[in-house]
Amino acid sequence: MLPVIIIGFSSLLMQVVCARVLLTIFSGNELVICITLASWLLSVCAGSFCGLRFKARNAFVFSFLAVALLSPLTVFSIQIYRLFAASSGGEVVSLVKTAAFSFCVLSPLCFVFGMQFPLASERLNKKASGVYWIEACGAFAAGILFVFVFSVRFDSSFTAAFVAVLNILTFAALSRRKIFLMFLIIPILFYFGEQRLSAYSLPNGMTVVERLESKYGEISVTKLAGQMNIYVSGGFAFAYPDMINEERSHITMTAHELPAKVLVIGGSPAIVRELLKYPVENIDFLELDPMLLDLSKRILSHEDRLLLSDKRVSFIAQDGRRFIKTVKGQYDVIVLNMQEPSTAAINRFYTTDFFIEAKTALNNGGVLALSLPLSHGYIGKRVQMANGAVYRSLEHVFRHIEVSSEEYGIMLASDSPVNVDPHFLEQYFNDRGIKTVHFRGVLFYDAFDKSKTEAVKNRLSRVDILNTDRRPIAYFYNLVLWTDIHGGKVVDFAKSAGGFLFMAALLALSVAAVRIFFREYRPLYFSLFTTGYVSMAFSVVVILGFQSAFGFVYERIGLLSAVFMAGLGAGALFGERRGFGISQLKYAEILSGIFFLAAAYMLRNELSFYLLAFLCGIIGGIQFAAAAASFGENYEYANAGKLYAVDISGAFAGALATALVTVPVCGIENTFFVLAFMKILSLAFLLSAGHEKA
Repeated sequence: MLPVIIIGFSSLLMQVVCARVLLTIFSGNELVICITLASWLLSVCAGSFCGLRFKARNAFVFSFLAVALLSPLTVFSIQIYRLFAASSGGEVVSLVKTAAFSFCVLSPLCFVFGMQFPLASERLNKKASGVYWIEACGAFAAGILFVFVFSVRFDSSFTAAFVAVLNILTFAALSRRKIFLMFLIIPILFYFGEQRLSAYSLPNGMTVVERLESKYGEISVTKLAGQMNIYVSGGFAFAYPDMINEERSHITMTAHELPAKVLVIGGSPAIVRELLKYPVENIDFLELDPMLLDLSKRILSHEDRLLLSDKRVSFIAQDGRRFIKTVKGQYDVIVLNMQEPSTAAINRFYTTDFFIEAKTALNNGGVLALSLPLSHGYIGKRVQMANGAVYRSLEHVFRHIEVSSEEYGIMLASDSPVNVDPHFLEQYFNDRGIKTVHFRGVLFYDAFDKSKTEAVKNRLSRVDILNTDRRPIAYFYNLVLWTDIHGGKVVDFAKSAGGFLFMAALLALSVAAVRIFFREYRPLYFSLFTTGYVSMAFSVVVILGFQSAFGFVYERIGLLSAVFMAGLGAGALFGERRGFGISQLKYAEILSGIFFLAAAYMLRNELSFYLLAFLCGIIGGIQFAAAAASFGENYEYANAGKLYAVDISGAFAGALATALVTVPVCGIENTFFVLAFMKILSLAFLLSAGHEKA
């Protein structure tokens, strides 16, 4: 039993670690987590199928040595790739390249994890459902340990080394040969070798100044030609020094007649230098990650750091969404001092839901200011869609919206008229005698040229979609950017009716595959496939939805996975002990459909994400145990790997289709309806069989 627990423990721990490390390479976009899951599951599926035919003596024992060697090697390979292939900082990596590298680097390790399932069933003489729930218990333990121990104290290389040591000890114990403990030197060498990688300079003269592992994401600082660049989870956050701070500050502050109380959310603290040039009473600067806030202060010049000690300035380490709900009518100006909504974590500050909260925090005449991707001379279709969704969301909440010309990308929103007359703004700016390095009052004539701003409004107002918490579309537009740069057509297809055709084709191919490859027990295999599909699809929705709602899935992904695996183990154990069969499977299919219909209206607070993940796991575990038992005891023993592989192949399809098509096209609520439909279809397939073994 203990070796199976270690299999589940090692698998989930490495899955979470690899997802986090890959996230830092591919621009911090949450889709990387989904692509990692899909790549992981595809290789596990292949390994599980092959494990059926792998008859080598002591194969189960030596599989632990393989995991021990491959775990640190996998993380080391990812770090090598970061250093020599994707380390230029801010590089936009193609979707195809992301998926290909993820699959190639993960497949050897995942293949072994897949083989371990049927090997464990044969070695321990346990049914598929028995191995399933024991493995889930190990995965639950890994998720809990990761969240409360590894994510806050150790980096990815140490975690991989820990997994390797654990598996070497298991290998030595099972083989009963202490001499195999000599392999412990291997993870130690990998660990120190990876630590040495950070000493190398990056290409193009860029150097790594500092790299920290925060529970909210990896933070790295690079230096090039005297400029510091800060990246969070691989995504560019801000630079110092940066003339953009002057533009944002002065265009925003002059839009309010008397900006006494200011709230700044995210970005570089250097903006405070410009804001203090106005007659402010207090400036509240919000940043979720205390480590990022401390690092941001340390890279500033001595003069700028002195300004931060001004008694009018307060730094608050708290989530901006959570903080802003606690204040009402307090601020004259709220500045979103962050990058465009290229990830779900940032996108949550550009939705109608946040704008409503910001409106409540503003006093009469208060102004909300934000910046979006720039466009020079003409607003292209992609920028139009991305910026237009935010513009229409602002219009949905505020009475007055003003925009700058496309070269500045600034939007100002208020319930009172905002004066953006260039002559007035220049006079206001000059009368205060504000000294700047780059910005001049004459630039207001360019920023608010009437012909340019009207053209921007006209183009953006043609977009008829709102950006909301329930349908976070920012990561979808990041996909657009990927495919535009590399000539792909995936997103154009998904955005059109082709997305729905894709779902229909996927269902048709699934049914056809079951009919072709499984001549017996077709409805049961299809039930296993859909169970894997909807369970993993739900997990993807939970990950994307959690990030959109709370913005720190990097920290909680282990806990979300642990809760789901706990439910999965409990459900499989309950189904196995109660002797569930095809009759109970049919009821479970009905329960699953009802669950997904209800879930569309129940994801409301943080607790609901964990509760629903647990319930989804329970239902999925019961379905697996009931479906496996329906084949008959002898068949389940002999084909444990095949049953697991079918379940995993469904999970692979669910992760990929949900992340790339269903959520972008349908939104979160409608995705749940799609999942409910799949279980209804599975139930109909079972009922059509008309006999006990389907």
